[in-house]
Amino acid sequence: AGVVLIAVMALVVGIFVFQKEGIKTEKPLKIGAVIALTGYGASFGESERNAIALLKDRYPQAEFFIEDNKSDPKSGLLAVRKLIDINQVDIVYCDLTSVANAIVEVTREQKKMLLAAVYLNDLLDRSPYAIRNLPRGTDESRPLLEHRMKDGGRPRIAILGSGDEFGRSSLSDFRKVAGTFDVEI
Repeated sequence: AGVVLIAVMALVVGIFVFQKEGIKTEKPLKIGAVIALTGYGASFGESERNAIALLKDRYPQAEFFIEDNKSDPKSGLLAVRKLIDINQVDIVYCDLTSVANAIVEVTREQKKMLLAAVYLNDLLDRSPYAIRNLPRGTDESRPLLEHRMKDGGRPRIAILGSGDEFGRSSLSDFRKVAGTFDVEI
């Protein structure tokens, strides 16, 4: 997750810095990260915090603010309100599907870019300011099924996943794609 964050955030920050270089302004680009530093997603959050430290060094003209979403949608919503209302961030990064699902409306209403490392299929439909930096479940399922079908026959596939929004949407996407193949799930 940290490597993905660095690549995508560096691109976004680089674009904003490049666009602002021709404009004389004292206002730095402000980026808020609503990441899981505690709770079930804490391992992601720690690598993302480390990635943000690298971005701070690389882009001193940007300000970074980090808030713990506690791996919880309600806590994430409070954290994003703080980032927008108090820190006045321009961009919000989010690392969990359940939190992104909770904050997308706030970022849309406030016209803040939401960069989300999530699989929410409808995220882009719900906000013109949203960017999802992960592929859709259908994009990941098709190559897997094509690989399993290449030798012929009718493979049986067992799917294990989490019971949260991420797991349910991934399973739903997989079933849609599997429906185009002769696969027993």
